[in-house]
Amino acid sequence: MWNTLENQACISPLLVIICCIILVACEDALVKEIDLMEDFGHATQLAMSGTLRNDFGEPSSLPITHILLAENQSILDTSMTPRYYQSESLDLYRDGQYFNTFTSSDQGVHRNLKDESQFPTFYIEPGDYRIAVDHPQYGVVSAETQMPAPVNATIIEVIESSFLHEDHPLSVRYEVKVQFRDPVGSNYYEVGVFTDNLSDPDTVFFGLDSMEYSLVIYDSYIESMTLDEAVLTGKSSYIFDDALFNNTEKEFTFSLVTSSNFGSLDITRLIDVTFLKWSCLSEEQYNFETAYLNLQDNQLFGPFSEQYSLFSNVDNGLGYIGAENFIHIPF
Repeated sequence: MWNTLENQACISPLLVIICCIILVACEDALVKEIDLMEDFGHATQLAMSGTLRNDFGEPSSLPITHILLAENQSILDTSMTPRYYQSESLDLYRDGQYFNTFTSSDQGVHRNLKDESQFPTFYIEPGDYRIAVDHPQYGVVSAETQMPAPVNATIIEVIESSFLHEDHPLSVRYEVKVQFRDPVGSNYYEVGVFTDNLSDPDTVFFGLDSMEYSLVIYDSYIESMTLDEAVLTGKSSYIFDDALFNNTEKEFTFSLVTSSNFGSLDITRLIDVTFLKWSCLSEEQYNFETAYLNLQDNQLFGPFSEQYSLFSNVDNGLGYIGAENFIHIPF
């Protein structure tokens, strides 16, 4: 009896020591000291981002293109102030030939404006483009994209829906049918709505007095679309490619929910002030937008999120350059 107790008294400290040794060994095996600079291969680079824009519906209109230049920041950098880069030689090349130079503004922004004028100075028509800047520290940083050829679309029908919006009783839902001919090759599209509230002001009567009053549609968005492959973006628009209907006549319908801040909104008023923004995107623009949406969706899973990389087409740097050829089609 006493021998057994004495043996147990000797064994218990021994077990504690063995367990401690095992735990320390496991900790050494599972814990790794990380050198952020070596293990992650971090190196400061110049980031370039922006979208070349063209309005093919208005030849006299020159949309402003913004290109941002800035240095990426180390995860060890405690500064919250971005390091923007201003350049007087951010050059644009078309089909391999020098075309024009973007004007430096402020906070890393460069535009197709001259001397801070209100109107762009050059037209970015369909073609192959390359943007390049020679940085004194990082060397030549560049990106290539293509301004797509325009694809026309037609609004076939706009009808008021019989389904009301339960959350917004003053809203009206319309069904809008659109048709277009998809050309040969890979094509990428974006569909949104644009409201020009000043294009056709209403006259509102108060007793014997009258005044000009613009009926502002303060809430107008696409609620759903019949294209299964279309993806909702953070800009309340939908993007899609032609993988399922290449080189065919395509027709789709979307539900438009809209409200007004004065009186009731009828379909005549809607047609007067609302436009379909129809965009043809470059492959690079489409790849970046879909990658960004996937990244946002992936972050919803918190600690269970998977590693995801954003699309980049910048050579010797970070970021993306894409292109958008758009038109505003009246309802």
